[in-house]
Amino acid sequence: MYLQKMSYIKSKKLKTYQYATDIELNILNEPDGWLSYLNSNPTMVFSGNLNRSIIDISRKGVAYSQARYVFKTLGLDVKQMSDIIGITDSTFQRNLKDKKTLNINQSEKVLEAGVLLHRGLAIYGLKEAFIKWLHTETLVFNGMPIQYIDTNIGINLIVDELNRIEFGIY
Repeated sequence: MYLQKMSYIKSKKLKTYQYATDIELNILNEPDGWLSYLNSNPTMVFSGNLNRSIIDISRKGVAYSQARYVFKTLGLDVKQMSDIIGITDSTFQRNLKDKKTLNINQSEKVLEAGVLLHRGLAIYGLKEAFIKWLHTETLVFNGMPIQYIDTNIGINLIVDELNRIEFGIY
């Protein structure tokens, strides 16, 4: 299995880590997919440049197929996906079939979930390990972390906890 090496700054020292396979990190397999962009620029996840890129992508609109892929990878069903982006199941399915894009607010939700997914894969290394953690009850969340994915604050709490796991802060 080929392991991609990514680098980022930690405590003013450059360290190199081995994370998930290219296939697991390139979760959309689309040449101009926004997650592919994150994967080709791994240091962006740890810098302010990511915010500008996410704003540009959310303004353009995320495809329903990308939204489905991100949420499905996180272990959510169509009902949960629809609830998170604020539409009915049938509207989600119809727009997916018609190859439409989400509006700016819906796109932001998907992009935040995508960044969470990218961060979780970077820390856990394997999709299965990260998804298992998301769906396992923890004392920190008084339940499963995935239950908090429907709000921006909830996603930030999950990312904060992932950062604590990465650096061993409990």
